[in-house]
Amino acid sequence: MTIMTIKVLLESNCSGCKATLNAIREAAAHAEGETITVEAIEELDEILKYNVWNLPAVIIDGKTVSVGKRLNVNQAAELINAAKKSI
Repeated sequence: MTIMTIKVLLESNCSGCKATLNAIREAAAHAEGETITVEAIEELDEILKYNVWNLPAVIIDGKTVSVGKRLNVNQAAELINAAKKSI
């Protein structure tokens, strides 16, 4: 079993950010053989630590995998599957 941490950096008033967070959560819930923790990060000080300038941003196990893109569930699942292969 793989343990994975996904952080979604977002702004609270950004509809694309919330859609991406929901897509990541849904894809994570359907990932087989995985223990995945999904965190929503909205605090500016925390976001700046990742050196990204467009939101939403998706960080999987410390690696930035998506910046400034509104993801759907299929795209989120592809990011999770690609991260599993690199573990």
